[in-house]
Amino acid sequence: MKKRGTILAENIIFITLNILFLVILILFIWKQGAGAIVLEQSYAKQIALLVDSTNLL
Repeated sequence: MKKRGTILAENIIFITLNILFLVILILFIWKQGAGAIVLEQSYAKQIALLVDSTNLL
């Protein structure tokens, strides 16, 4: 009977660590995606300004 309790405790620890890892991974990906949007907007503005400045000539 003691083996069954040990296996259950090990499984609970394993599942908890997996959930923690997945949460950290999702947060990291979410932060990286938000940074990419900011860069995309910045580059779009710079390209628009470049196109506008070339039309003045």
